Amino acid sequence: MSFRGIAEFVLHIEHFRNIDLLQQGLYFLRFQIFNEDIEKIYYANPYDYHTKDHDAKTRGGQGAQPKASFHRLQESQQCDDTASFNTKVFFVRYAEEQIAIRDFVKFRTELDVQRGYLGTEYFLKCELYYSPPPQSNFQLAVGSPELMREEVSKISGTFKCVQTRVFQLNNLLLGLTTLVPISFDREFTSICMTTIHGSLIDYKFRVKNYRVDSAQSSGSAIIHRDGDTFLENGILVELKYVEISPEDSPDSVKRRRTKPGSQKWVPNNIAEYFFFDEYGFLSINEKKIRDCYTEFTQAMNMVYGNMRKIYNELAGIALTADDIRKPGNDFKKEILAEIESKGLEYFITKEKQETQQSQPIKSKQLQSDMTAIKKAHPIQFKDDEDGGQESASGVFWPHNDEEQATGAIESTAQSTTQQSEAETLSYHPLMKLHSASEMIPPHAQPKESILVPDVNLSDDEECKLPPQASIPIPKTNMKEGRVQLHKAQTRPMTPISAFLSDTVNKPQPSDETKSLDKYRENQAFVEIAAPTRKMKLFPQFPQGGIKNDPYKVSNAIIMEINSMAGQLFELTNLLNKLMMYKPKRIMKHLTDKYQRRLEEKYGENILRHVIQTSDFSFPSEDYTGQINDIVAKKTREMLVLHAEMVGREPPDVEEVKIDVDQLQNGKKKRKKRNLEKYAPLIFEECYVRQRSVGHTKVQNSFELVQKGGAGAGASSAAQAQSLQDLVNPSKATTVPYKGAHLFVLAHGFQGSSFDMRTFKNIISVGLPEALFLCSTSNEDGNTEGNIYDMGYRLAEEVNQYIRESCPGSNLARITFIGHSLGGLIVRAALPYLEKHREKMHGYLSLCSPHLGYMYKSSKLFNAGLWFMRKWKKSTALSQLGMTDSKDLEKTTLFDLSKQEGLNWFKHIILVSSFQDQYAPFDSARIQICSDAAKDPVKGNTYIQMVNNLLSRVPIDVLYRLDVNFQIQETNIDSIIGRTAHILVLESEELMRMIVSRYKEFFS
Repeated sequence: MSFRGIAEFVLHIEHFRNIDLLQQGLYFLRFQIFNEDIEKIYYANPYDYHTKDHDAKTRGGQGAQPKASFHRLQESQQCDDTASFNTKVFFVRYAEEQIAIRDFVKFRTELDVQRGYLGTEYFLKCELYYSPPPQSNFQLAVGSPELMREEVSKISGTFKCVQTRVFQLNNLLLGLTTLVPISFDREFTSICMTTIHGSLIDYKFRVKNYRVDSAQSSGSAIIHRDGDTFLENGILVELKYVEISPEDSPDSVKRRRTKPGSQKWVPNNIAEYFFFDEYGFLSINEKKIRDCYTEFTQAMNMVYGNMRKIYNELAGIALTADDIRKPGNDFKKEILAEIESKGLEYFITKEKQETQQSQPIKSKQLQSDMTAIKKAHPIQFKDDEDGGQESASGVFWPHNDEEQATGAIESTAQSTTQQSEAETLSYHPLMKLHSASEMIPPHAQPKESILVPDVNLSDDEECKLPPQASIPIPKTNMKEGRVQLHKAQTRPMTPISAFLSDTVNKPQPSDETKSLDKYRENQAFVEIAAPTRKMKLFPQFPQGGIKNDPYKVSNAIIMEINSMAGQLFELTNLLNKLMMYKPKRIMKHLTDKYQRRLEEKYGENILRHVIQTSDFSFPSEDYTGQINDIVAKKTREMLVLHAEMVGREPPDVEEVKIDVDQLQNGKKKRKKRNLEKYAPLIFEECYVRQRSVGHTKVQNSFELVQKGGAGAGASSAAQAQSLQDLVNPSKATTVPYKGAHLFVLAHGFQGSSFDMRTFKNIISVGLPEALFLCSTSNEDGNTEGNIYDMGYRLAEEVNQYIRESCPGSNLARITFIGHSLGGLIVRAALPYLEKHREKMHGYLSLCSPHLGYMYKSSKLFNAGLWFMRKWKKSTALSQLGMTDSKDLEKTTLFDLSKQEGLNWFKHIILVSSFQDQYAPFDSARIQICSDAAKDPVKGNTYIQMVNNLLSRVPIDVLYRLDVNFQIQETNIDSIIGRTAHILVLESEELMRMIVSRYKEFFS
């Protein structure tokens, strides 16, 4: 017996895209939404769904199956036994294949109203199911969707869950709309784009839990063990795994969970819940009335305000002037005036009638304008002779018009029929949009009403309590928060404002006054309760004011809560229809918002400096790597301290993992852990070429904004702003182009094309139209040979790919990404690709030793390098160590520095890590180090190599990145610097930071 909140969520599943699936076959997705407490898991019920998939609408006739398609081999379905939703079954055949799903699923659930309930964490669980294609008649089925559908129906039991993703949804009850991109990895690399929208919509009082068990009908005793599922209040509940000793019997477990004598008094109706204490004694005063009223009405107003902001935001996205300029229609002012007067709901309804030939939605009045929604306010009720029918949140609709009750949601409900034959009023807030009987126990079904809400408040009266209302007052017929009333009992009821004195603007009472009031309250209660002491029912109230009548007060509170819930229900239904009207526009808008939040999150881990220089060869300062390493440690300590003092503000969506551990003593333990992937710190140095400046100056980029560019030597604010635009990659505007963008990814020493697969997949998520070539020409030990030979093989591979995939003008841009030795292989391949020099777009090297291992490599690594050269007789390692010739100016690396190719690119990013000893810090950044300046023997050759590489580059901006990882383990790999060298290639967070940061590079 508890007061429960009703929440509704809408899950929009837009599409599934194959990024790099290694298994061709049949797939579908299963979704669940749930919350949990210490003992139980509560699954939201998927009670309705709609689809906008074109394949589902193409039917041969009424009742016929949809037209056969490889993307729809089985229909979507709701699974009541698991409280889950399964998407359609689709057949993935091609690389980069995208399957449109476009399902809109409605979930509804309940939760107890207790301390902090609005912050309840909900979880979205998505499971990817896979089955191999049918082997019988495969050759025929793969060319015929009809035959494939028949074969799939025979193997439906062969699907198995291959990967699971769980996302924690924060602040969902307060009103939330967000994108949830669900990514799968490894051999099932793919992504499913979804959005979720939800909020609290109503409250309900439950007299008892309606618990349905499988063995209940047999009359046998039922003992639930951990992991069992059953129904409570129409909600699927699962017992969580808890620690149970092997010697514990089921009876002892049951006794421990429900100890005799430990049960407390429980309320039997809403009045007892609001105004009786834990021992069953009445405790009512004006403060409790006010607190009880404001607690729920303020919560409803807050949720309504959040949902209204979401609706106004999405309405501006979904409806534009282009929708009115349809083929065959002129852009007339009369049309705009009609839409503005009748509102967005009118236009959506009209558009659906024209495009889908749907049944007209009968709506008599739509008072909202195009995007504005009025504030929530309590509705005045009056005693009327007209009958009506109740909607899902307690809003009454004319019972003779079913289309109107389940179709468009009006801002004002009007009575259209005569009084019902029923003599009882039933007011219930929890009803389903289309079928209330599926969510409400049989005895709680709504009956025909004799009340109709009357909403005649002016704009000035919004969010104010009505000065007077006529509400029937049930005194004895009140169950589950439902007002059940006979006509003979109908009489005017004083609104909630009458129970409260005009003390809103009065000063708060002192502590002495509060103590005195408390004493008087207790004294009055003792006088009332003295004769019986053990009071089970309501005590007899003394003759006096109505403020002491808990029935009247609770009824008034419930009616006003229900009236506000009705308005919230209308708004949520408008939002649902809005999402179905233009799902692609709303999906794009939410994707952009998600991307901006991601950039803000990653921006906190980027420490940025701007260096104005006339020569890219010089570093910003000496010992840059050592300084960055110290700053990184201090920065992480400050971030931890800040999180402990201020607290962590959780994002709207975060991925989590729920583990069930089997302990040695037979106990089971369920635990949740956040999969917060710690992004590395990036020290970004942006070198801006200033040809008129004769010296190098280091500045923080924020100083340029604050000082208006004066510190940077700029002569005006306009020049400072121009410089700021050059060095702000996250705000750079992409230049439009026609054709494909080809990304060529080259692996490093003893690597394979699979090493670059993660980076390729992350780029593919942001650029689905791009082309990718993960080089395979230097696999299988081919990285041991000459660097020039490896470059030639890579060039031949690129030319062949261009001829086959994007010949002629189909190719617009080429971008190269090389890891370790791959960065040098790319440079060696450029002379053989000179015919494409005009299409060279970007060059990104990840810890590539462009200047070899001449300086700043560890002694341990040098020893290992010497051993590998002698043992494997590796030509490539000799060339990297510049030992392939006695004359340094005749070595391969020096000769490679003189070749053209790097000067063809419009964007250059050099990534390094001071923690990486496989690629020396200055060598990966192509900059002059202090050791070279002091070395009279080799230093001049080293400096000349740097000048050869960078002196001819025509770009005005060069990026050098120092990546600092949080490496907690100490092992041989971390000591020799191999850990950081590999993390550059395996850290998904680093790759996402780079892709989201440099938009013009990855466009």
